[in-house]
Amino acid sequence: MLKGKNAIITGARRGIGRATVEVFAKNGANVWACARAKDEAFEADMSQLAEKYGVWIKPVFFEMTDSAQIKEAVNIIRKDKQPIDVLVNNAGMSYDALLPMLSIDKTRELFEVNFFSHVQLTQLISRIMMRQKSGCIINTSSYLAEDGNRGQSMYSASKAAMSAFTRSLAKEFSEYGIRVNAVAPGVVDTELIKTMTEDDMSNIMQKVCLHRPASPMEIGNVIAMLASDMSSYVNGQIIRIDGGI
Repeated sequence: MLKGKNAIITGARRGIGRATVEVFAKNGANVWACARAKDEAFEADMSQLAEKYGVWIKPVFFEMTDSAQIKEAVNIIRKDKQPIDVLVNNAGMSYDALLPMLSIDKTRELFEVNFFSHVQLTQLISRIMMRQKSGCIINTSSYLAEDGNRGQSMYSASKAAMSAFTRSLAKEFSEYGIRVNAVAPGVVDTELIKTMTEDDMSNIMQKVCLHRPASPMEIGNVIAMLASDMSSYVNGQIIRIDGGI
């Protein structure tokens, strides 16, 4: 489905990002797998995936809150002199607190990771795609961008920013042959839900028609579909993957 395409995927170390790297590799794509800090275990994992699926996967390390590191990472990618077909803006963090107890510093960090870092990376990569007259950008939003949730006002707002960013860019970049879409996952079986109490998890699952969380691979599959030519007429959409909340 993605044979011969080259993709940048952020947040590739674990969860949705790691699953997306594997889905892309399985479908024939080469990947620049972006993570926060150099890690031999991560490099070994990426090497094994590359060998298993017969593609190349190159780890790229940078801190999402460091503008200079983002620029350097893009320079590293550019030096490979390969077309960039897909950008998956997936890296993110969560911060939950009721409004009276919010830390403004923590909120600024949340928006820096969940939104502003992706704005900068997209700006730099889109210039390459514009010269190519082709490309596909996929952002990770959340069902909470639409639904909201008690104690998650800032996380929901940061993801709503990603959704609005997606819709606007789809209109801005279409003349260059660049499609922009987003996925909006519901509850996903990652390390994050392990911090939830049993009662909280039970309450959420009662709202999900399928009565279970998504696997990271189920999110990665939709991202791969959006990146593929099977979705060549899909543009400016926020695709909810929430099991029917």
